[in-house]
Amino acid sequence: MVGLVGVLLTELTSGRNAWQQLGSGSLVSGVLLAAAVSAASVAPLLAGAVDADKLLPREDDAYADSRLPEVWTPTAEVVNGRAAMAGFLLLLVRELF
Repeated sequence: MVGLVGVLLTELTSGRNAWQQLGSGSLVSGVLLAAAVSAASVAPLLAGAVDADKLLPREDDAYADSRLPEVWTPTAEVVNGRAAMAGFLLLLVRELF
């Protein structure tokens, strides 16, 4: 979803459509970005701040001080990911025609 919002904001501010934005990058920058995001995702585990079984919240976990299970549930993540993919696909198709 962050990527979709980023593409939309860049299009609004710079006037470059999504196809132009995709074509301006390089394979190296894409691989470096994927590596950085992957490293950031596992950093708490590698630092020993989180146990491996607690890295991702489960729906049945209890968090007395926060609303985490109500917001970041596996179902919410699937819906968010699918909405972002559909939105990005619709944006690309719209710009083709």
